[in-house]
Amino acid sequence: MKDEIKQYIDNHIVENPNIDLNKLSVLTEPDELHYLASVVNWDIHIPLIEWIVKQSICSEATALMIFWQAQPQDFTVYRWNETQIKEDISVFHLIKIIIINYINGFYLKTDIHYNPANDKKDISVIPDFMYKDVKGEEPYSIYDEQDVKSWFGEYLYKQINSCSSTMDLYGIACNLPILGNIDTVFHILRHPLCDKGIAFMLFWRFEPIVSEDILKQFISEICQKNYPEIIEYKHDWNNSKAMWNIPEIMMKPV
Repeated sequence: MKDEIKQYIDNHIVENPNIDLNKLSVLTEPDELHYLASVVNWDIHIPLIEWIVKQSICSEATALMIFWQAQPQDFTVYRWNETQIKEDISVFHLIKIIIINYINGFYLKTDIHYNPANDKKDISVIPDFMYKDVKGEEPYSIYDEQDVKSWFGEYLYKQINSCSSTMDLYGIACNLPILGNIDTVFHILRHPLCDKGIAFMLFWRFEPIVSEDILKQFISEICQKNYPEIIEYKHDWNNSKAMWNIPEIMMKPV
């Protein structure tokens, strides 16, 4: 890949939420699309990611990498034609585009390599008991969501440490921003007022974005604690029954 193309991607695309897709015609090689896919911001660039997987120069490796980074296993609980889902419907649409194109041989075979094991989580590590609802008091938050999102560092930890009830702690935990707060999550899990409802809520909120190593650490932390059931936690989706299966071909390295 040419240095000027890499610089263009880094300087004009990566953090630009208003990228004009028509200007991406400067990208003409599979390795350029692969690099773009590896640095793209999923929070602001779903249309750009969809553009990548629709390009005739998109490689199998690039499409497969995007597919597994989209966490497709989280969407198998929904019917293929479902339009009302808990997750981002645009990501579900993206996953379906990739599956159809991949099966139909749309993507290029190149010397770019990708192994799904790099991003595919082993959901079998999640204990059966964590798929069960928790009985308890219906939860509510005494804090404003925007207030909690404005707390950082020592001040955030001070607010957590000063909680006088499990419901107080829940009010912070349920409003905690997902990105960049995994250390804070473990701090809450170790709080003396943390209960099973808070622990489960945090686990399932953060499960889609953490690495498999962090996931196992998360599970270990919960399993070591004999949390009381104080606050109710209900799963709002069916964790145990998949409505469709990820094709075997999508699990093979290229």
